[in-house]
Amino acid sequence: MGPIKYACLLAVILAIPTACAISVSYGSSGYGGAVTVSESYELDTSTELSESTNLGQGSVEQTKSASGTGTNRISTSISSNGYSAGSSIESTSYLSLSSAVAGDGSGAGISQALSASGSVSSSLNGVTGDIEAVHSAGVESGMLSSAQSLSVGADVSALDNTRIAGMNGYVSAGFSNKEGSGEVASTFSEGALYGSLGSENAAVYGDVAMTGPGSLTASASDSESSSKHEIIIEDEGADAEESASAMLLAATGGYALSGTSVVATGDQLSLSSVISNPKGSSITKEAQSRVSKPMSSQSIGIASGNSVTTTWSRSGRGKMSPISSTYRSTDGTKSVSNSVSGKGYPYSIAGSATYSDSSAAMYQTVSSTKGVLKTSQSAWSRSNGEELSAASSLSSSGTISGTQIAISDPIKVISSQSLTVTGTATVSSSSRASSNGDRSSASSIVNGASKMSLTTLADASNTRYNNVLYHRTGALVDTSGYAKSLKADSSASYLSNFARSHGEWTKAGSGELTVSAETVKSAVSDVEIKTGSDKALSYTQSGTGSTVKSGLYTYAAKRSGGDVYLYQSHLYSHAYPKNDHHSIDEYVSTASSAISAKKSDMKIWQWENGRWVAAKNYYSSGSYTAATRANDIVTSSYKWDKLWEVRPRSKTPYDRVPWGVEYMYSSSSLSKTYGGEGIDVAIIDTGADTLHPDLLMGIEDFADPYGPGEYSQSDSHGHGTHVAGTIVADGGFDGRGIYGMAPEADLRVYSTNFYYSDVASGIYRATDLGAEIISMSLGGSVESSTLNRALDYAMANGVLVVAAAGNGVPDNPTMATPARYPGVVGVGAIDRSGNAIWWSSPGSNDGDYVPEGNEVTFGAPGVSVYSTYPTYWGYYTTMSGTSMATPHIAGTAASLWSRYLIYGDGANDIRSLMINCAKQNDVTTVKVTPESVLYRSYAEQYLNSGYYSSIYPYMDGSKTYYLNILQGDDVLTGVGVPRIRL
Repeated sequence: MGPIKYACLLAVILAIPTACAISVSYGSSGYGGAVTVSESYELDTSTELSESTNLGQGSVEQTKSASGTGTNRISTSISSNGYSAGSSIESTSYLSLSSAVAGDGSGAGISQALSASGSVSSSLNGVTGDIEAVHSAGVESGMLSSAQSLSVGADVSALDNTRIAGMNGYVSAGFSNKEGSGEVASTFSEGALYGSLGSENAAVYGDVAMTGPGSLTASASDSESSSKHEIIIEDEGADAEESASAMLLAATGGYALSGTSVVATGDQLSLSSVISNPKGSSITKEAQSRVSKPMSSQSIGIASGNSVTTTWSRSGRGKMSPISSTYRSTDGTKSVSNSVSGKGYPYSIAGSATYSDSSAAMYQTVSSTKGVLKTSQSAWSRSNGEELSAASSLSSSGTISGTQIAISDPIKVISSQSLTVTGTATVSSSSRASSNGDRSSASSIVNGASKMSLTTLADASNTRYNNVLYHRTGALVDTSGYAKSLKADSSASYLSNFARSHGEWTKAGSGELTVSAETVKSAVSDVEIKTGSDKALSYTQSGTGSTVKSGLYTYAAKRSGGDVYLYQSHLYSHAYPKNDHHSIDEYVSTASSAISAKKSDMKIWQWENGRWVAAKNYYSSGSYTAATRANDIVTSSYKWDKLWEVRPRSKTPYDRVPWGVEYMYSSSSLSKTYGGEGIDVAIIDTGADTLHPDLLMGIEDFADPYGPGEYSQSDSHGHGTHVAGTIVADGGFDGRGIYGMAPEADLRVYSTNFYYSDVASGIYRATDLGAEIISMSLGGSVESSTLNRALDYAMANGVLVVAAAGNGVPDNPTMATPARYPGVVGVGAIDRSGNAIWWSSPGSNDGDYVPEGNEVTFGAPGVSVYSTYPTYWGYYTTMSGTSMATPHIAGTAASLWSRYLIYGDGANDIRSLMINCAKQNDVTTVKVTPESVLYRSYAEQYLNSGYYSSIYPYMDGSKTYYLNILQGDDVLTGVGVPRIRL
């Protein structure tokens, strides 16, 4: 019927024989536009069809109903210039249909309610512009009922609710547009299904409940990227009932997104996701048999031209399906992988991963209660033409939970785990890293663990600087808690050189055991143990080829009727061959050990001529405390063997947590501090008293311009001992001392003669031996190219360099070197009230909140700072100066770094984090004290400086002035004080 101007009503009732086909078309145009409705029928003779059509001016409204048996086919379409929509239905046994169609030139809608049996199929589709939506459902043999609706116009949207029972059923909803396409679908081979599906212009979603074997999928793609999730449930004749309840999602919009959330059971469950873009692909696979208790799984993937992101979670009770996740870049330069399997009552796994042009990162949390857990993570990268790899693994039985990470970026790879045992468990863990043939590894075996924390870490990196490639590897296992027995090992290899360490306790007890290894231009290994176990030991060795050159061994055990109250040891070794800035081969072992016990032994052995030789034995039938420090050093120039007995302290501190430490930790009521584990800090100073009870367990390596090896009074000034205490004082092996900023950090000491060339030698040594932080409470007034080259070398190797800004006129009126060198963290001084102190070297200021060369970076406590002092001069003292402020910043960095170590954070990350903290604690006031008058004549020479011209009028000696002349990124204290919290 052609266009008409007036509305009319057409009613048709048809009864036609099977296989007879009828086609009908209606059209209307007018102020509503132009619209056409077309229909096609193939109806069984038993089927009745009733239809009512209302034609208006450019509009159509139609309703129909049909019911009958036999084979019936009904299709309806409506279209205009800008859209089209249609419905198609076929059944072979029974049909009951009620539908409505309405539309005009701007849009149309179709709705229908269907109940059918036999072989049934039903679909809705709509197109407007470049947007299309298609919904379909069907069953090969069975029953289907649905309620469906679709609208088209400026947009396309559709909804359907479908129930199916029988053989080979399916539901699906999909869309396509100029950006891409998406689909969600579910199929089953025998059973039942309920699906509620919807679609819009660039998204499709659905809720599906299914019984019987089948599949569920969600997928999306665009011109560059794709994301697909699939769940397959199979019946293999076992007892598990096949079922699933799922939410499905797919979308595009400058990306391809798909996701599933499913709870399922079945004889065999297989889950997979593939998310890809031109740069690489992420593949996750999982399979589990005989899932009789519901397993929960959620996964989402997003892919674009720039990145791939995926998240997943699994939970359930009983056996955990093996899960493997792998990302590989298309260009073959990086990959990360993760696998987990086991069982738990219950268990849960949740993870996320993001892959971009520059990096690939995978994060996962795991929890297994009274079960078994096996995991592994790895990261690989091809960087600067070389391969970097890092991996961590875990095998446990019991109750365990935690976080697992794998990261690969252009210059670094990392794999780590941070875990907690909440009940009792047996745990085996390991970490390993390699770069350019250099390797580090660490491992532990824990039996009967309870309330234990466990961290493993492996990282490797290489950096090109001035056409030179620098390599670094590291591995760490850190344990703390109760265990019936615990063993840990670490090893490092560099060229033909090695260092290795071992620690254990074999009688039940609580404590801490840490092993680590690292390489830069040496092989370094250490072990730290602190326990109340009645039998414990540790040893360390270094050498070359298959020959052990140096080694120390400590042991503690009770005798009959005895008790080990506390045993502590820290053993360290390195193999450091000569190179272009290091003139000797050296193999160093150091050991600090202490015991508090009764009727117990503590023994120390040294490696000599291929065997362990007794060096010292302690025993008492009563209660006693003993402590020692030993060196076993072999170099190409000399041999150095020393053992010292540490005298009982004759003095205790008046303040166990000095004000400066409390200030940096934003608390005035600390009883102790903690932090810094896994971080090596080096100081270049006057030396340090290595036999001080508060530093004994923290100091690993000691050297001076003549080589490694300390002596009885290894700090002839006291300055270095004071600095060391602010960083690593740990309360003392006897529990009666003071605490620094990072008592669990390790300290390397270089006693310098303060010539630029010797300070540079200390920087090279600290860097080559793997220090993360170098702290220098020293400064000169002129530049040195020799020193600057060493600073460049350290920073190229990922070291955070911290130095004192200087103590102002007359020696450092602007800023001392090396603090003023670009990249170095320069530190000024503040007092107890947070005021900058007038005598701190000011540096310059450009107000951009970006610390640069010749600018102070931070302020820190530097007035009347209480810390350790050589035992031969009184144990503790108070000092002032930017020298005292500097270790507060180095210690803060060590404390923060240890918290972010498992995430792969480096020196620049920690520096940025501290800058953000400092901006929240800006210093606005300068304190000018009466003694400033003594330096007034020196300040006169710098009145053209904004800073000195501001304070000069107040340097009159009459009283103390507080000048509010600092704001934001400024002189004296830079961007502020990086205060943090424990």
